[in-house]
Amino acid sequence: MRLSLRIVPSKTDYPRLGVWIFCITWLFGNVALIIGFNGTADVPGLCGFAIACVAWWVGYAMGGTKSLIGKAIGFLVIGIWILGIFGAAVSSFHHYITDLFFWGSTAEVFLLVIATAVSGQYFIRAEPGQ
Repeated sequence: MRLSLRIVPSKTDYPRLGVWIFCITWLFGNVALIIGFNGTADVPGLCGFAIACVAWWVGYAMGGTKSLIGKAIGFLVIGIWILGIFGAAVSSFHHYITDLFFWGSTAEVFLLVIATAVSGQYFIRAEPGQ
């Protein structure tokens, strides 16, 4: 009986690992949003949300969107984060319009969406000769 222990995943495991990274960043980002919007810790919440956004990008770069479920989970995470930020602004506009965490998290999500759009991995390209 031979036991094999792999610490570093192979290239074929990257899409599946990317999906798991999306799930973990969804939870970590939501906790950071809750911490930041409760007003108890703006800077730690903002730093935690930035880490979640960078981890989402790592999952995206690893190929988490190569499968249909990966695309759904990855962009659902961004959608949930946007809804959380938008919901906070709608619920208490006058409070959050001057809040550092609100503007910082909005900028981070905006940069993540722009980086995803500019990266070109998601766009459909026509094959030459078609």
